[in-house]
Amino acid sequence: MQNLSTSGYIDKSYHQKVEVEPTVVTKNHNNNRLDIREAIEGHTELAASIIVSLVKNNYQCLICIDNIRKKAAIWSCSHCYHMFHIGCLKKWKKSQPPGSWTCPYCRYEYVNTNPRVSCHCGKSRNAPKYSPFIVPHSCDEVCGKMREGTDCDHPCSMRCHPGSCPPCGSMKMKECFCKKTVYPIPCGSIDNGRTCGEPCQKLLNCGIHRCDNICHDGDCDNCTVENEEICFCGKETNLRTCGNAEAFYPAGDGTIRTYSCNSICQKPLDCGNHVCQSICHPDQCQPCEFSPTAITHCQCGQTNIKDLDVPRRESCLDPIPTCSKVCNKLLYCGKHYCDKICHEGNCSDLCTESVIVSCKCGGSSQTFECNEVFPDHFDEITDSISATCKRICRKLRSCGRHRCGNKCCPSRNDPTDAAGVHICQLRCGKMLNCKNHRCSQLCHKGHCSKCLEASFEDRVCSCGFTIWEAPIRCGETPPVCRQYCAKEYECGHNVIPHYCHWDGECPPCSTIVVRECYGKHRTIRVRCTSTERSCGETCGKPLSCGEHTCIMKCHDGECEPNVIDGEITSCGQKCNKLLSKCMHRCELPCHPGEECIEEECTRPIKVYCECRRISENIPCIGLADVPVLECDSICEKEKKNRRLAEAFGIFSTNSAPVYSDFLLSVARSCPYVVRNIEKTFLDFLHSGISVYRFIPSDNIQRKIAYELAKYYFFDTEKYHSRDVFAPFQLIRKRDSRIPNEMLSDIVMDDGNVNHTPTTIQIGSLNASVSTSSILECLLPDYQRMFTIHWIDDNSCLVVFNTEKSAIAACDQLGRTFKNVSFYNDTNLVPRTGTLVLGKEYLKSNRSYSVPSYNQEPEDETKPWETNAFEVLGDTEPTSDEEPWN
Repeated sequence: MQNLSTSGYIDKSYHQKVEVEPTVVTKNHNNNRLDIREAIEGHTELAASIIVSLVKNNYQCLICIDNIRKKAAIWSCSHCYHMFHIGCLKKWKKSQPPGSWTCPYCRYEYVNTNPRVSCHCGKSRNAPKYSPFIVPHSCDEVCGKMREGTDCDHPCSMRCHPGSCPPCGSMKMKECFCKKTVYPIPCGSIDNGRTCGEPCQKLLNCGIHRCDNICHDGDCDNCTVENEEICFCGKETNLRTCGNAEAFYPAGDGTIRTYSCNSICQKPLDCGNHVCQSICHPDQCQPCEFSPTAITHCQCGQTNIKDLDVPRRESCLDPIPTCSKVCNKLLYCGKHYCDKICHEGNCSDLCTESVIVSCKCGGSSQTFECNEVFPDHFDEITDSISATCKRICRKLRSCGRHRCGNKCCPSRNDPTDAAGVHICQLRCGKMLNCKNHRCSQLCHKGHCSKCLEASFEDRVCSCGFTIWEAPIRCGETPPVCRQYCAKEYECGHNVIPHYCHWDGECPPCSTIVVRECYGKHRTIRVRCTSTERSCGETCGKPLSCGEHTCIMKCHDGECEPNVIDGEITSCGQKCNKLLSKCMHRCELPCHPGEECIEEECTRPIKVYCECRRISENIPCIGLADVPVLECDSICEKEKKNRRLAEAFGIFSTNSAPVYSDFLLSVARSCPYVVRNIEKTFLDFLHSGISVYRFIPSDNIQRKIAYELAKYYFFDTEKYHSRDVFAPFQLIRKRDSRIPNEMLSDIVMDDGNVNHTPTTIQIGSLNASVSTSSILECLLPDYQRMFTIHWIDDNSCLVVFNTEKSAIAACDQLGRTFKNVSFYNDTNLVPRTGTLVLGKEYLKSNRSYSVPSYNQEPEDETKPWETNAFEVLGDTEPTSDEEPWN
């Protein structure tokens, strides 16, 4: 792309030589259009090329890159004769600095002028009406312009025309250098003069001698004859060159004096009392300045001497009288006046008046004596005060966007901005209409001008069918090619039918393909050209710390690096290992290769007394054995009352239950199983039903529910079956109730809960297998990473702190024990239970489904606030109700 607006010279070759085609110049006998041959006859090559371009409608405005039509309003440069649309040129002028602007082509500068519409010769102030019989934009009158750059004084006699005027055809006579002879030359032609070959004989600069050189160009040389000359005052006489005389002063003694000796004249003045004090000079000396005729007023010049009561001055030696008025002469400072009474001599040069000098913005000032400031030091003192001024100007600049920001700005209180400080000097930088270039003008108001970049090379579309002819303006919309694009996709899929395009690639392939996600979790359906292949699941790749896996969503590339200089660093996640003493999780960031610090465990734990009436929160700090508080006298009294109540069948509802160690352990490893069972018990209590048939999912739930039922004061009745899923009956009694403190709440308060599904169940164990046997199998590789909870003599739960270690340990345990599997309590669904509703329910043989509770309820919702049962019959069974089979 070439920017035409940056060319700074006149390229005459832009206007090509006129070659008139025979078919064009043939005269039309109907006389309905202009004959180009007659129109260009007698014109210069430049004017003829412009005329032909205008007639053919192919003369371009270099601002808008559009052809100038025959009826358009134009402006023509008086220097390079280039034409532009008047509207385009006015926009161009606005982009120039105020006060002056340049021609877009030749850069000729116009000062304090405005472009206006005119014909070629400039006589018509309006756009001439178009006529097919005359040159476009011509007024068809005699040009009459003077030929600039020549000495021709004849106006142009051609009709109004573009370009330069043709040479004048007249002849004129011109003198030789010495002006003794004349010779003819064409009018307006460039002639450097001729010599006649005779002696010059012009008077030299001395005015006495003549030039002896042959007729020559330019001034004659200075006279070189040496004479004895006298200075103007007559004190000195020297031998000097005749042509170096400063002046020729004829003295009264008949001598001619020619130079100054640069000393005091000292000629007697006309008064006879004083001598001339001027430097040696050629003219008569001035009259005495103290003569009575020269002095007409007193010393201060305010009172005429005639009005004073003093003797008349008869001589220049008489004193000049004074008056009684204040002197009031302007002092040397130029600001104040003398306040003394009219006095002799000059006024004092030291003005002692106080003046206040402000900084440039007027924000700060200082006081000085006038003689320290005026008249020579004002600018220096102003600059020194301005240098210490800290006031920042916040006025908007000329662009209306940016603020001044200068310290001690001289235009802060000047709305006219005479200093020009508030003219924004930043570049505009806004994106132009082409969306490819930015505005390079100074920051301005309003819209930016159109982009002036253009390309002068033809372009061809990708299929070669459509040609975009130059000039091509930047940002211009290309023509539409109606041919279909013949390109093929690299992937080999069928191309979407679309038209041929100039730039860019074809529309992306939209074929749906099946590809594997980044983490190789599963295959997903994506577009062929799509680079995103994330399935949205957790990455799960093992990190270099060896303890954790990547928790980011399925992503491309490596997981977050945590290896620096060959050393494994922390991955940033929580350590989450089980502490060996307190069995809490390590809260510190991942620290590979380092042991967890037992003493830094600050998790709050709740300790109880033996009867669990007294409780207290204490920091864990790695306590292996949880301390037990001592019971007080109230505890002993409640124990005694509880024993008496149990003996007499009276039950208290105020004391907190004391859960067995098994329930506490299994609640910590499988909290959601315990919560689901509690939810089932609560719904049973609120339903008003007498008997509930509980079907466990496994032996773990069976034992939990069976032992937990006594804390709700349910009676239980087992069925004689060896199946681990064998149901048992929950029988509601009159004193059945919700415990004061539920098992799940106790475990949550302790904080020792495994929320990660990393529990392994080991079953079908014989009596010889003990905790030590499991420890021997896992301890070498997974030390302090798991805990063991026995369910019964034949099964136990092993809880790990990380999912990765649980997966690896499951394989290792599977080599030693037979029945090894994961126990994920968050995904267990309780089997269907049945409520005993009475005789009518038994006769209809209908069942009721107990819903599953797989998610942990929110904190603000209590488990017993949602009733999962619907009362369908009698709330109290009759005595002759059939037994449960």
